[in-house]
Amino acid sequence: AFTTQVLRGTVTPLAQAIGAVFTSIGVCRYVVMGGFALAVGERYRELLVGELVRLGCFGLDAEAVDAMVSLGRPDDDHGLIGVGRLLADRLARAGAR
Repeated sequence: AFTTQVLRGTVTPLAQAIGAVFTSIGVCRYVVMGGFALAVGERYRELLVGELVRLGCFGLDAEAVDAMVSLGRPDDDHGLIGVGRLLADRLARAGAR
């Protein structure tokens, strides 16, 4: 119970940031990565989703918020894959001009 309470306190700033990003630019998928979050695992994701729902983020129901948040894989490739996909997309768009 103590650990869960501590974790709830730590996810609030992240939930607020996610809410701000969604509200301002409409990003609809969030992959949580990093050693701590991935070490805690699914419970961390559940607490984050719970905090997003508690804050009333998105104006969506709990099921829709839950579908927007996932855990990354426990490797160091996510940032590289994301940058690679962004670069490929931008190069494709530049070539289409």
